[in-house]
Amino acid sequence: MGYNKNAGTALNTRWIQYQKTSDTPSMRLFCFPYAGGSALFYSRWFKYLEEDAEVFPIQLPGRESRIDEPLQRVMSVVIDKIVEEIAPLLTENTAFIGHSMGSMIAYEVAKKLAEKNMQMPKHIFLCGAVPPDMIGECEKIHMLSDDEFCEKLKGYESITSELMKYPEFYKFFLLVIKADFELIETYRFGGNWKMPCPVTIFSGTEDPYVPAEALGQWGRFCEKEPQIITYSGNHFFLKEHTEEICEIINNCMKVEDN
Repeated sequence: MGYNKNAGTALNTRWIQYQKTSDTPSMRLFCFPYAGGSALFYSRWFKYLEEDAEVFPIQLPGRESRIDEPLQRVMSVVIDKIVEEIAPLLTENTAFIGHSMGSMIAYEVAKKLAEKNMQMPKHIFLCGAVPPDMIGECEKIHMLSDDEFCEKLKGYESITSELMKYPEFYKFFLLVIKADFELIETYRFGGNWKMPCPVTIFSGTEDPYVPAEALGQWGRFCEKEPQIITYSGNHFFLKEHTEEICEIINNCMKVEDN
């Protein structure tokens, strides 16, 4: 089982399910999920990355292969555990990518690594997210009734009429996504830490959750001016632009090798 091109060594962790194929990969890309999402979202990205790149999607508790575990609702606990699990796998060619909630997780994981004087990522890619100090300004919806919650998420692609055809799955999915929203809505930003590595911000032109004026604010959290790239599409624009995004990841990592 794995999301890498070649058979490799299975990792002894439920947080990273997939196989390590090399001790010296050209790139080791850690992928952080959106609210309600899972490792499966990044399962095909290896097709568009460099031949010997490794894709390590982070699997949060309570979904897919971890469905038997309780959902996690506290950001600091998630960050500490992820740092513990990825520490042995960090290399000079590590990169992070996060989408939406995953962008906040990627930022906080990098911050924790810096605090511990551990290996930092070479590049951080953030998708579909406002800067961390703007999270507190967002409407809090995780405590709403299921109907009210779903009404608020009409622009969030995962809540669809198709899911309503399967009540049991829909009920389970709501538990997961509400827990994830609680995770992000109770997140407390602390300190204006700046990412020391190059940062690329991706966004969709029709994303109702990330206003265009918020994108430039990410510069306050970067030591170097971030690259901002927009694509046509809504909050899940990267589904339609995966190949293009992976090409940019490949190019960024190559440039930084030179």
